[in-house]
Amino acid sequence: MSLSDVAVGARLHAVTRAIETPQELLDHLGEDGFAWFGEDVAFVTAGVAAEVEPAAAADLLRAVQHDAAAGIPNAAGPLAVGALPFSGNGRLVVPDEIVGITPNGRAWATTIDGRAPARARRHDAPNGYRVEAVATQPEWASSVETALGEIESGALLKVVLAREVRVSADSPFDIVGVLAHLRRAQPGCFVFADRGFVGATPELLVRRAGERVTCRPMAGTMPRGSNNQDVVA
Repeated sequence: MSLSDVAVGARLHAVTRAIETPQELLDHLGEDGFAWFGEDVAFVTAGVAAEVEPAAAADLLRAVQHDAAAGIPNAAGPLAVGALPFSGNGRLVVPDEIVGITPNGRAWATTIDGRAPARARRHDAPNGYRVEAVATQPEWASSVETALGEIESGALLKVVLAREVRVSADSPFDIVGVLAHLRRAQPGCFVFADRGFVGATPELLVRRAGERVTCRPMAGTMPRGSNNQDVVA
């Protein structure tokens, strides 16, 4: 961790307070904000108080001065959030503001140094779309044949092939609208957004709470009906 990261964390002052449950949590999403709708907590962020390398995030957060009101949920407080690439380290963001809700409706807001970040701008939904497959039909068929051959030879036990599809619209996509639609259309999934990276998935790669680590793999990797795996460290 760089000395600048330590200095930034030591200077940041976070305040967490209970708030009335918002009618729509997405109203608090900021421009270039982060959103997470999970089974145990939902929150959105706005603004950027600091950026940090993933390996330095825990130490930076421990250095933040945090004043928390009594009775707030355990999930409340300053966070470092972001979507990390498969290659390289990437960066995480400590937001200026986090607004969250628990499944039982308890809501809170965490702000850094009292900043008031800008909210996401809404756009009208596009009127037209163009959908095109990146791979041709022969290329896709060749991938399937190759995968089947690898399984038959014993080189692979299982493979999940993915087809890339490019969707172009006649106007910018409305991130808030896309998230709202995914929440309606994909019940039971984890819905997320990190700026323009938006999605919904039934899988939870890993979650750690204290000494308990939970993963939720899918796609036939566990016996039917056993979607949750808990490991106590």
